[in-house]
Amino acid sequence: MTEDMPPATTDPQKTTDPQTVEEIPLAALLERVQRMQVEGWRIVQACCTRLVADQEVNYSFDKDGHLHTLRVRLPMNDPELPSISPFYWSAFLYENEMHDLFGITVNGMAVDFHGHFYTTMVPTPYVTREPDHGE
Repeated sequence: MTEDMPPATTDPQKTTDPQTVEEIPLAALLERVQRMQVEGWRIVQACCTRLVADQEVNYSFDKDGHLHTLRVRLPMNDPELPSISPFYWSAFLYENEMHDLFGITVNGMAVDFHGHFYTTMVPTPYVTREPDHGE
């Protein structure tokens, strides 16, 4: 964990903020996702964003009107994630999208389209070009 990373939220529902973001190390992802599933959270979305030096993957969950996001960072080169589909089966859709558009290897997906979920003009279109910095 880096020094500028916010402290982990032990119970997302104990906050008055209806939306919280918890940045966690990749090694803690499956344990945290499993806990969300056991506690009755439903997955709302999962997405990836290219940053300047790395990629950010966000998994958002809802319970009783509270949105809680788990955030992990991945390197640009050879990014890998474990699949969360053992806990949220439908996550294979998000995971195949991350694979096809961002080049992330997702290990253990419930359904793996092997790079054919999307048909694109270039492989991994969101990582083949330099990010636009508004210039």
